Amino acid sequence: MLKHGPNYSEQIKETNESLAALAATQERMSQQYTTAFESEKEHREKQERHADAARWKPTAQIESKVEGDKQVSKLILKSPQSFFLNEVSLVAPGGAKLFDYPVLGGKVASTGFSIPISHESLNKVAEISPSFFQHETFSGSFRYSVEREGKDPTSFTGEIPFHGERVYVANTCFFKLNG
Repeated sequence: MLKHGPNYSEQIKETNESLAALAATQERMSQQYTTAFESEKEHREKQERHADAARWKPTAQIESKVEGDKQVSKLILKSPQSFFLNEVSLVAPGGAKLFDYPVLGGKVASTGFSIPISHESLNKVAEISPSFFQHETFSGSFRYSVEREGKDPTSFTGEIPFHGERVYVANTCFFKLNG
């Protein structure tokens, strides 16, 4: 409380200094709050990007159809976001890698890839399958490794199982895949 008197000017000066110190403290607290809020917001956005990246994976399907006088099979990978196809392998039911398909690795990004599956590669899994010699069927899977392109690149390795059977097209033996 201020009283008019001999030290009134000094009281005003001290009050002004106290108010200035309070204003400076309030400004520092406001800046700290803003910095903390921005930091928390950045952290939350980064966590959301990582969670989104962790959920990302391309869709995978096997297409097997007759084209002309051949049975043609393809592994098709698609995503709304561009990605690199690093590896595609034919895998036996026990997990052994039987064949590596040629891919461009990390050189070309796309929203979709179609990998032709050769009859020769499918022979490798058919030859080791006991059911092939009894029922002309076999099983295996394709393992693929991809990396999402962009600010938050994410790697994903997936596997798509299939069942194959021997079919004849124009009197020629081929393998038809279902997966």
